[in-house]
Amino acid sequence: MRAIDITEMSKYEKIADVLLENCDQPSKYDLVAPIVQCDFAEFPNTLQIPPFVRRQQRYSDQQNGTSNLKCYRIRDFQRITLAQTACAISNACEARGCTWNVPSESGYAACYVPKEKGGYANPHSRIQLNESISNIKQLVTTQSNEFSLYGEDIDRLNVQVSVSGPDMIRLTIRDADKQRYEVPVPIRWQATLPASSIKAKIKFEMTKTINGQVGFRVKRTDTQSIIFDTSFFAEGFIYEDKYIQFITTIPSRNVYGFGKNENLYGTQPFYIAIEEDGQTFGVLIFNSNAQDYKLDEFEDNKSMLTYRTLGGILDILFFAGPRPEDVIRQYESVIGHPYMPPYWSLGFQLCRYGYDTLDNMRAAMQRTLDGHIPLDVMYGDIDYFRNQLDFTWDPVCFNGLPEYVDWLHTQGMRFITILDPAIDSEEPSYDVFTEGQKDDIWVKWPQNKNLQFNETKIEIWLDMYGLLVSLCF
Repeated sequence: MRAIDITEMSKYEKIADVLLENCDQPSKYDLVAPIVQCDFAEFPNTLQIPPFVRRQQRYSDQQNGTSNLKCYRIRDFQRITLAQTACAISNACEARGCTWNVPSESGYAACYVPKEKGGYANPHSRIQLNESISNIKQLVTTQSNEFSLYGEDIDRLNVQVSVSGPDMIRLTIRDADKQRYEVPVPIRWQATLPASSIKAKIKFEMTKTINGQVGFRVKRTDTQSIIFDTSFFAEGFIYEDKYIQFITTIPSRNVYGFGKNENLYGTQPFYIAIEEDGQTFGVLIFNSNAQDYKLDEFEDNKSMLTYRTLGGILDILFFAGPRPEDVIRQYESVIGHPYMPPYWSLGFQLCRYGYDTLDNMRAAMQRTLDGHIPLDVMYGDIDYFRNQLDFTWDPVCFNGLPEYVDWLHTQGMRFITILDPAIDSEEPSYDVFTEGQKDDIWVKWPQNKNLQFNETKIEIWLDMYGLLVSLCF
């Protein structure tokens, strides 16, 4: 399989003509029929070209249409070459089962993966979920025992596909012989067929390429639009112990979600795509290992996604939409709804250290209200404590604090008190420390000693997990 650098398309206008000349007659193909096969042997190998052609303006596999087929214009296809693994010399390339062919132009990879060697073998013909089956399981095996990109291929994979209602499909691919890490977070998934009166919006197919490799495809039942398809890049499906990869087409350039790269409290590998006719779908890749992705142009108004992760399994969920709000509703039905905070907590809040007295706190609140600034929440910082002791309040400087809090409630406001995790261990007659000692709730060193630091040498620290256990059990 050869490829072309499309950074200067005008330079390669003549290539399109050569491709047309090298096109054989259409032939039947399990993947997309009919199909044209082209010989790419004379072109540099930078970006891999899949062995298919576009038959219609809309990317689909409908069987009707004219037989006057043409090879599509070259676009930016994801390369699958050993140049990415620093195999830059012929001996190293061929030793790994790849093909070495120095291109006529500089700057292009000379080592590439033969299309017939990668991927996994599908022992069956095309398999699809029909309206009477909600769950299927299949076994696929490595395509070639003597070929491996990184040497740790998992030979046998269990492929399980299930549907939940008319608009959700789940594809799970696991090691058939060994338990692997999976995300330890439950999701709400129940394999159920849609009601007989409701037609499924999407369906799944497990395809077989001319080289016998397995591909996975999800498409709409109304427009036949293919929303997910690894078949054209079947040799790019890699499932090794510490490296998993697949490449899929996306019937749109309008892809949202993966661009949110700012790290927060977790990872949400979820994207939404809006198709040419306005229909929308979503895909969740349920994996929490280190991962990356690459979006490329595929053909006119289409994209392709290369997804890689360093562990876990492949657990992919598809949401049919068709409206964006439908996709989010379906997505949340699986992962759960976000926490809805109390309405008042979203309001205006006033907090500072150094009020020192209740009178100063009242004055700060009144200045805020007199300035016509909304106020929903007042805070008490450490200065309201008695001697800075948690779970106490100063009866002198903050005399009347309970009554003040009650008054705030009558005005529709809230009061939040600060609590520090450092508990004084030397204050006499301090019930908080005494009860904590009795319940053994402090953070300890491995030698079972209480933590002591120079800056907090008279404090000890709450073990919140231990505290919760002691309270709950």
